[in-house]
Amino acid sequence: QFGEEVYGYLVALKQAFDPNNLLNPGVIIGDMPITQHLRADRVVQKSLKTGFDWRNQISLLDAVEKCNGAGACRKSAGRGVMCPSYQATRDDQYSTRGRSNLLRIALTEADPLSALSHAELQRALDLCLGCKACYSECPASVDMAKLKSEVLYQTQRKQPVLQQLSMKHYGLLLSWGAKWPALFNWVQRLGVTKRVLGVDTRRTLPTIQAFDVAKWWRNQPKKSEESIAQKAQRVWVLCDLFSLKQEPDVAKATLSCLNKLGFEVRPIYLQHSPRVLISQGLLTEAKVVLGDIVAQLEEVASEDRVIGMEPSELLVWRDEVRSLLPMECTKYAWLSRSKPVLLFEELIQELAQQAILPALKKIPPPYEKVWLHVHCHQKALAQPQDTKTVLQLIPGLKVEVIASGCCGMSGDFGYKHYDVSQKIAEQSLLPALKQVQSNDVIVATGTSCRHQIQDFGGKKSRHIAELFDWVL
Repeated sequence: QFGEEVYGYLVALKQAFDPNNLLNPGVIIGDMPITQHLRADRVVQKSLKTGFDWRNQISLLDAVEKCNGAGACRKSAGRGVMCPSYQATRDDQYSTRGRSNLLRIALTEADPLSALSHAELQRALDLCLGCKACYSECPASVDMAKLKSEVLYQTQRKQPVLQQLSMKHYGLLLSWGAKWPALFNWVQRLGVTKRVLGVDTRRTLPTIQAFDVAKWWRNQPKKSEESIAQKAQRVWVLCDLFSLKQEPDVAKATLSCLNKLGFEVRPIYLQHSPRVLISQGLLTEAKVVLGDIVAQLEEVASEDRVIGMEPSELLVWRDEVRSLLPMECTKYAWLSRSKPVLLFEELIQELAQQAILPALKKIPPPYEKVWLHVHCHQKALAQPQDTKTVLQLIPGLKVEVIASGCCGMSGDFGYKHYDVSQKIAEQSLLPALKQVQSNDVIVATGTSCRHQIQDFGGKKSRHIAELFDWVL
């Protein structure tokens, strides 16, 4: 033990002979103050008018500052979904941490709007799939998908005009395509069309189906005898664009199942995709579309259920809607629920738990086993095991969950970044698909996932509602 005066001499002596603290740094004497070598204190010099309401995270910068640099996003493949672009490239700038560092610098520049348009940041965000894995797997719950949408909102004037217009009016394009599906599908197969839209020419775009779901439903006999509808009341169904125009079998199966269960079914045929608008940073337009949908659900009673088919579309109502329509979320009882909109399988699970689900038939031959791939947003914002639990209600059906991360498609990402998309798919999804036998069926909960499986795996996959339509 030395007194303070003698200890001070020892410190001065060591500093004289070891000014760079190379010998036993921080072990004997000369320890750095605890406040030294921390992150540089950067402050906002100019505030931005944001598209999202960030007050629940204090501010936009505070949402970025949640990243503490732990680097959990630098996982190798097979150890979680986060971060698929890092797993494919092994480059830190394409991790959640790398993007957060770039965003922090940009938001604290004298001209943050210009800084957000910087090429390095734009490249880093361009390879963000928006899978939301960071929201659930990052220790600090950094939501890079939401941050990317905000940046795109701030910089939308500098985005490619034709590509932005195609996303802004995606619903209108599909509506036109539904009138002349053969012509529409032929045009979108052309290389020049793909190049104009920024789509890799090696990709195939989803085709429009010549089937009118609304007309079909109007002509369906509705089950009117006594049923569980007396307990479950009405079910409102958000029929998304993809299920209506590109995969009508999904919409048909969902509505058919609910009809067989005896519900009073109220379909809402959506004209726009909130998810597409949000992902592209078209937040002003997204607010309008979401507000219109809320207006169509004005008559939803407290005991009613609202469900959807496409996870990325319906989970908007558990996540981004609270930052886009905060007033509406407190105004409507159904919208203030923890789960305003249910997945199809969540509704089935509720019925099973209440012991009011009818007996299910065995799945028709030749199918004996299901291979299940769950959408990334479902993994991040819901309980992915629910899908397996519900599938296991089908008598005699074996369920194998594909231990995969992101499929690599993620909306329009896979169409623009073919090679990275393929590399992500090859990490776990495609090897698993090679084990699928002819008497197996693949269930993929997302439309993007199903298209990726078809494109790279050469196999057809189905929505869970299609299987339940067979067994109800």
